[in-house]
Amino acid sequence: MEQRQYTNCISHSPQALDTFFVETEEEIVSHLLSAQEEGRSLYIHSTGNNWGYGAKAPSKNNSYVLSLKKMNQIRAFNPRLGTVEVEGGVTYQMLHEFLKENGDEWLCPVHGGGPDCSVMGNVLERGFGITPIEDHFSSLMSLRAILPNGEIYESSFTSLGQSKLCKNFQWGIGPYMDGLFTQSNFGIVSRITIKLGRKTEARAMGLIKISNNVKLEAVLDCVYQLQVKFGANLSGVNLMNKERMASMTMKYPDRERMLGLPVADEDINATSKALDFDEWTVVFSINGTDKIISAIKSDILKIFKPVAARAKIVNETQLPILKFISKIFPRIGKLDLKTIYQNLKNVFEILNGKPNHTALKLAYWMNADGFPKEKKPEPDKDNCGLIWYAPIIPMEASTLQKFYDNTRKLAKEHGFNPLVTFTSFNHLALECTFPILYNKDVPGAAEKAQEFFKILFEENQKIGCIPYRLPIFAMDCIEGEQPTGSFLLASKLKQFIDPNNTIAPGRYVFSPDSRRG
Repeated sequence: MEQRQYTNCISHSPQALDTFFVETEEEIVSHLLSAQEEGRSLYIHSTGNNWGYGAKAPSKNNSYVLSLKKMNQIRAFNPRLGTVEVEGGVTYQMLHEFLKENGDEWLCPVHGGGPDCSVMGNVLERGFGITPIEDHFSSLMSLRAILPNGEIYESSFTSLGQSKLCKNFQWGIGPYMDGLFTQSNFGIVSRITIKLGRKTEARAMGLIKISNNVKLEAVLDCVYQLQVKFGANLSGVNLMNKERMASMTMKYPDRERMLGLPVADEDINATSKALDFDEWTVVFSINGTDKIISAIKSDILKIFKPVAARAKIVNETQLPILKFISKIFPRIGKLDLKTIYQNLKNVFEILNGKPNHTALKLAYWMNADGFPKEKKPEPDKDNCGLIWYAPIIPMEASTLQKFYDNTRKLAKEHGFNPLVTFTSFNHLALECTFPILYNKDVPGAAEKAQEFFKILFEENQKIGCIPYRLPIFAMDCIEGEQPTGSFLLASKLKQFIDPNNTIAPGRYVFSPDSRRG
């Protein structure tokens, strides 16, 4: 049997014996039982487009891969309540088009990965986006899965014959078991029901440029106040450093790219100065009626007044005016109005639930060919080097400062640009997204990037910051010699329901032979 090795952004791709594309649950059961008979492992992906985490590749060698890409039916939709049942192969583009055709009142919960990523896959990885509901796992109402022995799992209300009620109340009755199927290897989820956020009458985007002499602690306090006072009307509150802002506008220098070196500080600073970026930029969206947005805009600006060098809140209704002006005056001084208009248009598309490739451009920053213009971007196939490091930081100034100082120091020592974004969904914690970018054509760059991820994990764990998800090469970061607490219980459950360790061994849940392969 000819083995297959998938290409992916993280440059870690154990060989697969074969890949099966299924269309029904019966086919899933058949392949699952066949793998058990052969003593092989079975790894599952929805569409396999989770760039920077592993994509279609299995975690171990000599295993089979099961793709749910062809299971792409939207099975049910309640236009009044905004609940929808989707299979694993349903992408954000598919769901967006479906909702547009069926009333266009509800938001497709898009994220930055692009139109071709799986809705179900992101929920099961407990991912997030910038549209309400940002925390995608919290939108999960119920699910259906195939257990290792081929039996069907259903949420508790459905198990009691109340399949309709199951889509109206996510907790059911008795132990809440649905969460066990997220970031785990207990079964193969075939479909989920999620609730959607409703489109509001109006949207606005806030852009706050923080003064260079302001401490991170003061900025964090503003973000905290923002969430406490207006959290119900906010989505996607992002705090981005100047390196991340520069990466969205500047071309990667050819010399540094070919040698696998970071962009020099002086080049970052020159770009920041030319484009009028300061050390930190806060970006967020406001959702509500025109009256609500108008009422809270001035209060939001007051919150940031002590720290802001410049502040602007742009209504979506202003886009046509900016488009008209940009056609007549593409540039005014330092301002590239044409680019500003296009960027705002792309952001408002996402805020309206329309997926696009805007955020995906980051994966191509170190590519010689740049972002593809004539074909669909596929970072795994386009030789992009990207590993996502995504730790959670408590909403505490001291911890945040330690984390940021530590991360910048480590990045400088190991030759990476610290492109940092902190995202806040509430007043409790921040989620950091740090793309570890590298040039695949530079010998040793992939190994260096993987090692840097593990160094970041180990060093920032010491100050209380751990990622909420992991790329497949880094699962051993949480394995340990002797599992305790939740990992011990998960290990025992795994041994009980999957004694042959067939489904995705070593993926978040570990058993004695998880290193098989």
